[in-house]
Order: sequence, then C-alpha cells, then structure tokens
Amino acid sequence: MQRDGSSADVVERTPADTPRLADHGYVRFRRGAEYHAANPQVVKALQQAARSGTRDDYRRYAELVYSRPATAIRDLLTSGGAHR
Repeated sequence: MQRDGSSADVVERTPADTPRLADHGYVRFRRGAEYHAANPQVVKALQQAARSGTRDDYRRYAELVYSRPATAIRDLLTSGGAHR
C-alpha cells in the first residue's frame, strides 16, 4: 500500500468502526443554523475586495461585517477610552 496522501489511502487506514464526533455546526457554516462571522457571503465579499482592490468592493465587505449580529462577547463590549 502506497502512502502518497491520496484520499483512497486515508480511507484504507481509517477503521470503519471509528467513533465520529457529533457535528453541531459550531465551527462551520450551516444554512439555517447559528450565525457565523465567517459565513460564505462574508468570505466571498472579502475575497472579491482583496482581488479587485476597489473601494466599492471593500465597502460591501465592511457593510456585511458591521451589520452582522453579535457573535462573541467582545461584540457586546464598547470602548471607554483611556483609563484614568
């Protein structure tokens, strides 16, 4: 058996009775599930802005980022300025 990293090789080495973790969608996008900051729409807008370098594409990306719902505790915090 060759170990060239092909998917067939990986399948051969993976036992059929290996327990699988439940997929609750916490770390990947699932349509209709909880919101992810790196959802396909945002990622595509970022890629387009990076490829084109235009302000319009960047503004579209920024609009998606700044209009998203809070997804982490840090999204609920506000900056109070310098400490006294």
